[in-house]
Amino acid sequence: MQPLKPEFAACTIIAKNYLPMARVLYESWNAFHPDCALYVLLLDSPWGFFDPDAEPFQSVLVPELDIPNLNSFLFKYALLESSTAVKPFFLSYLFRRYSMDKLLYLDPDILILHSLDGLKHSLDDADVLLTPHLLSPLPTDGHRQTEHDILKSGAYNLGFLGLRNGPASQQFLHWWCDKLYHYCIVAIEDGLFVDQKWMDLVPGMFDGVRILRDPGYNVAYWNLHERSVSVADSISVNGKPLYFFHFSGFDPDKPEIVSKFQDRFQMEDIGDTRKIYDKYRLLLIEKGWNQTSGWKYEHDFFRDGTEIPKWARRYYWSLKTDVMQLEDPFSGEIRVQVFPFGETGYSEESSLVQKIKGGMWSTLIVELPEGNGRGPLRVDPADQPCFVELGDILVHSCPAGELLWSSSAASRTGSLVASGTAVLLSGEHGSYLLSFGDDPQLMLMTPDLPGALKLTISLRVSFTPNLVPEVVASLVKAGQASTDAMTNELGHVKTELIQVKTALDEIATARNAAELALERTQELLDIAEDGLHREQSTREAMQQSRSWKVTEPVRRLMAALRSGPRRTG
Repeated sequence: MQPLKPEFAACTIIAKNYLPMARVLYESWNAFHPDCALYVLLLDSPWGFFDPDAEPFQSVLVPELDIPNLNSFLFKYALLESSTAVKPFFLSYLFRRYSMDKLLYLDPDILILHSLDGLKHSLDDADVLLTPHLLSPLPTDGHRQTEHDILKSGAYNLGFLGLRNGPASQQFLHWWCDKLYHYCIVAIEDGLFVDQKWMDLVPGMFDGVRILRDPGYNVAYWNLHERSVSVADSISVNGKPLYFFHFSGFDPDKPEIVSKFQDRFQMEDIGDTRKIYDKYRLLLIEKGWNQTSGWKYEHDFFRDGTEIPKWARRYYWSLKTDVMQLEDPFSGEIRVQVFPFGETGYSEESSLVQKIKGGMWSTLIVELPEGNGRGPLRVDPADQPCFVELGDILVHSCPAGELLWSSSAASRTGSLVASGTAVLLSGEHGSYLLSFGDDPQLMLMTPDLPGALKLTISLRVSFTPNLVPEVVASLVKAGQASTDAMTNELGHVKTELIQVKTALDEIATARNAAELALERTQELLDIAEDGLHREQSTREAMQQSRSWKVTEPVRRLMAALRSGPRRTG
C-alpha cells in the first residue's frame, strides 16, 4: 500500500454486518481520493467473521479509543446509540494518532459521486462543517418526514461532519465527548436524539462553524422535495454536481422502499434518483450484503449468548456513574449473597457470597456456623432487575445431615417473603421472585434452628423473560384464572344490575301511566267546571227573562191609572 498523505482523510463507523457498506464507501472514496486514507471503526469484534487486515480500508477497534469503563459504555447503549456515541472519541483518536489536517466523517451508507476537494478547501478557513437537513420548507402534504420531525431529531444531519485539526475543533470534540458519554440516547420526549440533537447548539457555542448550503452535499430522502437529480454523463442535482448521496433507511432486501423513515416518496416518484438506488443496491450485493446482513451485533448479547433486553439497557443507563464499581455487565456470572440473622440483624461482614451462571439452574450450598440459624435467612439473588425461579430450599444439620426445614414447591405458602425491590409470585410449577430494582431480597421464614446448618437452594436467575417461558406461561395461566374468576363475578353483578334495571323500568312505566291518568282526570275536571259555568249562566238568564215578563204588564197598568180618564168641559 502506498504512503497516505496526512493532510486529508475520511472515516466511518460500522457494526460488522455493515461491512459491505464500508467496502462500497471505501471504493467510492478511493476513486476520487486514492492517496487519502479511509478509517473504519469496528464497533464489535470481526474475529471469526472477516479479517480486518485483508480489507482495503484501515480498521480501528473500539478498545483503541480508550473510552473509560468501555463495557459499561457499550452495555448502556443500543446499536444506534453506541455507534453515534463513539463518534467524537473516534475523531479525537484519529487526530491524536495520525495528525491529519482535515478529517471528514461519513456514515457508512453514503456513496461518493464526485471529488470532495471542495470540502477540503472549505476547511482552509472553517473548523467545523455541517449540512442542514433542509434548505427549503417541506410540503404540507400529510406525509413524513415533517418539519416537526426534523425539529425533534436535529437541524443538522450528522451523517456528515467536517473538521479541521486545531484548538477550536479540539475544544468542540472535548465538549461533545463529555455530552455523548452518557447522553447519547433516543429519548425524543426529553429532547435527546443520539449525537445529532446536540449539534443544534454548536453554531452558537463555537467559532469557526460553517453551514454548507450547496445542494450537492448529503442528498437524501429528507431533501428530495427540493433536489432534482439527473443521471447522464455525470450525476447532478439542481444542475450542479451531486457530491455524495446518503441512503439513510434504505434496505437492499426491500428495494421498493426509498427509506423506512419516510412515506412521502415511492421509487416510481423519484425519477433518475432511482437509478442511483439501483446502482447502490447492486454494489452492496457485490460486496457481500447477502452474507453479512444476518450477522448479529455482538453487544446485543450477554457473554453466555442471552439477548440483552431493552429495559435492562435503559435501567443500567439510569444508574449513571453508579455503575463504575459494578462488575462487567456482559458477564454471565451472577453474585448471590446470603445473610444469616445475627445479633445486630443482617450485616455484610457475616454474609456469604457465591457466584452462579445466569440463565441456568444452580444449586447453592451455604454452611452456617452454630448460632447463625436463629431468625429468617436473607438471600439477595442479584443486584439488578431479574427473574428468579425457585426450586427446593432445604436446611440440614451439620454434620449429621438431618433435614430440619424445607420449603418445597408444594408447601411454601408463608415460608418465603419478598423484600427490597422484589415481589413474590406463585405459578403453576412453583414460586418466582420478580425484581424491579437493584436490591431484591428473599426472606426464608425458618424456625429457630440450633447448631451448625447447611443451606441448599435451587434457583435460576435470568435477566430476560425469554429465558424462562415456563415462568411467563405459569404467570399468564395464573393471571387468566384470576381473570376468569373476576369475569364470573362481574357476570353475577351484571345479572343483578339487569334485574334492578328491569324493576326500575317497570316503576317508570307505572309512573308514566299514573301521570297519564292524572292528566285525563284534570281534563274531565276542566270539562265539568266548564259545564257548571254554563249552567249558572243559563239560570241567570232565565231569571232575568221571568222578571221582565211579570213586571212589564204591571208597569203599563200603573201608567194607565196615573193618567186617569180625561174630563170634558
